[in-house]
Amino acid sequence: MINKEWRELFNRNEYHEITGSYLLVIEDAKRKFEEISKGEWDLKKYVVWLQISTNQKYASIGFIPNIENFIDGIPFEIPNQGMYQNGRGVQFYYEIDNVELKETIFMR
Repeated sequence: MINKEWRELFNRNEYHEITGSYLLVIEDAKRKFEEISKGEWDLKKYVVWLQISTNQKYASIGFIPNIENFIDGIPFEIPNQGMYQNGRGVQFYYEIDNVELKETIFMR
């Protein structure tokens, strides 16, 4: 695109607002994901699911491998000759205000 035409792709009336603490939670979850994966799971092969609790106090950050198979809404990877093409999925639960990790759930 020439001459910043890409700017026209934004709807001027549509914004998504998050707090600075939530951004810190996302950053911490990414750091923990990288520690767990030891750099072996390419983040480009993942989808990140973000949720905030109804009371706005807790956040869930899920790193879900790009997988085409789902069973009851759960991503499911079928190994090829005993080898998985992607790393594991990881879901982190945080208390937002103090960026405190409450629970980690591993998938697969």
